Amino acid sequence: SIGGLKTLDSTAWYKLGDKDKDGEHGLFAVKQRLRAFGYKVDGTGGFGNGTEQAVKDLQRIWGYKQDGVIGENFVRRIME
Repeated sequence: SIGGLKTLDSTAWYKLGDKDKDGEHGLFAVKQRLRAFGYKVDGTGGFGNGTEQAVKDLQRIWGYKQDGVIGENFVRRIME
């Protein structure tokens, strides 16, 4: 059961279906980092199913609830 696991981020910056706004590149940067870790993420500029699965996998590896959202703590960990 994952019910007892803590959530990595209380506020989501990016979640399934989101895209970078004009002039922003935060989601793009996170996806580049996921690719560097060997994940196959969506080729579009958006947050699709492949990106969500990569996020959930890292959350599982790190011992957090797999909610598939990217927030400040996720970004901090992936950019280390």
